[in-house]
Amino acid sequence: MIPDNTGKPVAAISVDIAVYDGYGSETKYAKSVNLKKANPGQFTHATVMRMYVTGARSIRNVKIGIVDSSGTAVTSSGTQNPDGSMTEGNAGISHGQTMSTAIASYFKGVNETGTANDVNNVSVANGVPNGSEFIALNVKVPNEITEGYLAYRWFFDFVD
Repeated sequence: MIPDNTGKPVAAISVDIAVYDGYGSETKYAKSVNLKKANPGQFTHATVMRMYVTGARSIRNVKIGIVDSSGTAVTSSGTQNPDGSMTEGNAGISHGQTMSTAIASYFKGVNETGTANDVNNVSVANGVPNGSEFIALNVKVPNEITEGYLAYRWFFDFVD
């Protein structure tokens, strides 16, 4: 435990992102990932990851959102799924207890508020008490782009 600005002890929490190869083996822990290159108008190959929290007995209410898109529009349409994702779009996400690169859902848009309650976040279940399910992400490359990125943020409650 470390003290907060009032001197009250709080848990020392850290977040790690495990990135997996196409065979289910953990390849690295990363603070950022690069989605593979693709031609304009095509989707990148999916990158699979899982978020782990160290210093907490368990986490809950896990959500992930796009908090910056470097000016690239994040679009969606179709029907909204129970997890907050959409059935069609250009910033793909899937999640589950088993690793898969199949993308069937899309972010609704960019999290404009920077909060866990933003309507554009996607809810994700726990895969283990202190970690998320497997997450697969991809993006459709715009026809006109010189350089860009998508910044994702994880949101969760924890029990220390």
